[in-house]
Amino acid sequence: MYQETERFQKYGKRFVPLVAGAFALPFVIALIVELFSDKFNIGAFLFVVVALMIVIVVPIMAMVLGNGFVITSLVEHTAGKVEELPYHFTDSCVGDSNGSTLFIDVEKGVIGYISSYNPFQIQIFSASRVDNARTVASAMTGIRFVFYLDGKKVTLYTAAIDGHVIYLNSEEGRKAVAEADRFVRLLQEARRVAEQRS
Repeated sequence: MYQETERFQKYGKRFVPLVAGAFALPFVIALIVELFSDKFNIGAFLFVVVALMIVIVVPIMAMVLGNGFVITSLVEHTAGKVEELPYHFTDSCVGDSNGSTLFIDVEKGVIGYISSYNPFQIQIFSASRVDNARTVASAMTGIRFVFYLDGKKVTLYTAAIDGHVIYLNSEEGRKAVAEADRFVRLLQEARRVAEQRS
């Protein structure tokens, strides 16, 4: 049987070095450029740093924090390996705004989770580790369900704000709330099964 994840990791081991490296790279490149010039010029150094920040850091941060195409593709690639696991993850939710994916096996009381900030790992948990699952619906911030896993908050959107307000009484709003409520019920049921088995 697939080993349960010992500790929930929302952020993977590669995430922090990637973000730190993206911010450090312009300074390193600018410093090397200035060291090869005749004399160090702070104005030229700062100009190169700012230019490289715009060219390198902004796109990388948009990709990582905004979860663009690359991150979503990595999560989808990892999600393709879920079928190899000895669980029946018949219910899954892909968060609209962040690409994270939740898998639920109610019969075995197990959940799987792939974080967009840790897209190379399928984390497996007993649903007994899930707490305080609930729907949060807001016309201004989107419709989502949240739960706590080992005390860390996990948020998955069923309708995110993508340039328009989502009216809760609209068809789109009602469907998104119903979908969030459905996942809350599934998490609660999986937790009940997991607690009965332990």
